[in-house]
Amino acid sequence: MANKGMVAVAVGGLLDGRLSKEDRSFNLRYLQAKWVKGLLGNVGNWVWQQVVEYLNTYKEAMSFAELRPMLDGISEKDAEIVIYCEEYTQNENPCTTSQFKHAVKYLERENNQERFLNCLSRTMTIYQEGVKVRGKPVKGFVAAKKYLVESLRKIEEKGSSDGFVNLRDVEEILIESESGQVARNNILFGFDCIDELTGGGQFGELCLVESFANEGKSMFLVNVVWNAVVNHRKNVIVYNGEMTEKQYKRRLICRHSHHPKFELKGGLVYDDVKFGRLEASEKAKLEEVARDFSKNPDYGKLFIHGLNKEDNAVNIWQSVEALGTLRADMVAVDYLALVPPYQKRHFRREELSETIRMFKNFAQNAFSGEGIFLLCAYQANRAGRERAAEQGYYDLQSLEESAEAEKASDVIVWLLQTPELEEQNEVKVGISKSRDSAKLTEAYLYAEYASCYLGNISS
Repeated sequence: MANKGMVAVAVGGLLDGRLSKEDRSFNLRYLQAKWVKGLLGNVGNWVWQQVVEYLNTYKEAMSFAELRPMLDGISEKDAEIVIYCEEYTQNENPCTTSQFKHAVKYLERENNQERFLNCLSRTMTIYQEGVKVRGKPVKGFVAAKKYLVESLRKIEEKGSSDGFVNLRDVEEILIESESGQVARNNILFGFDCIDELTGGGQFGELCLVESFANEGKSMFLVNVVWNAVVNHRKNVIVYNGEMTEKQYKRRLICRHSHHPKFELKGGLVYDDVKFGRLEASEKAKLEEVARDFSKNPDYGKLFIHGLNKEDNAVNIWQSVEALGTLRADMVAVDYLALVPPYQKRHFRREELSETIRMFKNFAQNAFSGEGIFLLCAYQANRAGRERAAEQGYYDLQSLEESAEAEKASDVIVWLLQTPELEEQNEVKVGISKSRDSAKLTEAYLYAEYASCYLGNISS
């Protein structure tokens, strides 16, 4: 079924008895103009049929009160969904026309996307493995492109193509697959165990970096940001609520001091830089490192912005796009729970869930749908930390407010620190969720926290 919350808003906009009949009639006409079979899922098609028949018979809009007696005629599962929609509607304020339109447009995009992804999966099978059509083998780029073009035309004939991909985009997907261009556009984390599995972060992805307090979330983000800017010339914006701008820059400088070109074994120690305890030779190196990091034209651009009370998810999105010609490749947020809510809610859980959903929307739809890679530090709950200490890894239930964080995110990386690992200058890492790759059960990174360095363990 499609997104339950959006379906409930769309169904409620048709059947909520608190709305005027005029409003419900308008919503009905609007949905009728946008109608795509399957838009509201299977039960939505049934609801749609009842609403239209009621309108044709009684010349007015239906409400939940009129629909309820008809539930005996459908399956128990479908009836439960209709009841869910009614209860959801009753627990909210009557939805406005703009909310109804937003829900319908969202479901239309979701419906088109699902059909497109199924079509694309079949296309890639033809391209890579081949299929048999009437007993004859069909395989290769030309056959795959022909199938995809014809299939897309059929999809576009069935419903609105507003916001849908065009055929040139589809050809580019196949060409990118053959040339490896997607991998070149990705934002690598800088850790082989993660990059070899995921290929790096992609535009449109929301990646959460999960751990408990003092296990290395912030340091992980610092190292990924550094790698993206220095090694891959990516433009990065950091929204930081964990430390001051000066502290964050100091950590980046210490991380940069590990670059091989400075020939500074062990890098610069953060506390020595902070408290002015450097030797004369180290002071000269500090100046060289800082100058290179800030002025080297071969690096990407980096902006560090301290989180304030105005920096909710919507304002962050608008600020990132307002940079104009400087197109950001990645946004790093440290950490997600410190982002102010877009709207005040009765419970902090509701505010955090809304922020997560908005960030996923931001990752997917920034820059007119091109997307952006969004990397966010995320807190594990205490019970999850206790389980991780026993079982040796974080599970999905370890996420603070785990339901929305688990559903909306594309990748979840976890970090686990123990006294034994700390003695060996190591931290355990894994991937508990990845939409586009296999999971990583466990691996280890070298951790030199004193000089802000995380890296691969030398074989």
